[in-house]
Amino acid sequence: MVECKNIVFNQNDNLILNSLSFKINKGEKVVLLGVNGSGKSTLLKLLNGLMFAGTGEYKFDGNLITSSFLKAKENFVFFRKECSLLFQNIDAMLFCETVKKELLFSFEPLNITPNEELLEYIVHILGLENKLNSFPFMLSGGEKQKVALACVLLVQPSLLLLDEPTSSLDNKTSRNLVNYINNLGCTSIVSTHSLTLAEELGSRAIVLKEGEIIYDGEIAGFTQNHDLLHKAGFLHTHSIQKLGAWHSHKQSQGERGEIAI
Repeated sequence: MVECKNIVFNQNDNLILNSLSFKINKGEKVVLLGVNGSGKSTLLKLLNGLMFAGTGEYKFDGNLITSSFLKAKENFVFFRKECSLLFQNIDAMLFCETVKKELLFSFEPLNITPNEELLEYIVHILGLENKLNSFPFMLSGGEKQKVALACVLLVQPSLLLLDEPTSSLDNKTSRNLVNYINNLGCTSIVSTHSLTLAEELGSRAIVLKEGEIIYDGEIAGFTQNHDLLHKAGFLHTHSIQKLGAWHSHKQSQGERGEIAI
């Protein structure tokens, strides 16, 4: 379904993505991991056709995705139906006067008939029943994220791209979302800082560091390898002196607890 070959992306003379190559098959659940600045958000925007590589190729369902390809209306509608992205910056996705209008906004331009049953279900699992007539910009950060998530899920894309989808969600809503994604038949690529959540969102991890892939394989092969975790920046080492002896610890970014070494 997704194939990237030697993707290179520069922005303001800075190398953001460096020679990325990978394939993702239909139905795969992939977790995109990496610390801030590793290139995760840029890669997701590229996969959504919002940015284009300086060199290299990105193919979606056999179609080479370029700016010229998306200029054709039929190609644009096809791609936007099949590939949907949740932005990390939620405010960039919201602009309607009510939550209900926000949820229905994409259906007409994409020539999609609203599925009322699906809409009610997604509204329910995200806890938005009492927010449908609210002005989106008056909502809390977590509520805005729920609205944006609902908009993405309602399109029912074959490729679902989510950039830090649970960053502002409570535990119950996060659990509902994880369960929903896991039961979807679509391909998903989800970025997260949480190693615990990563193990629940997919079976394959693609790990970025400074715009390069440093690991691509089973999630457990990454999360259980201290050397790889340290290389990727998910563990840091510090030393403390107790009773005259020095001890070193590695601590996972965004995770509780320390691992003595």
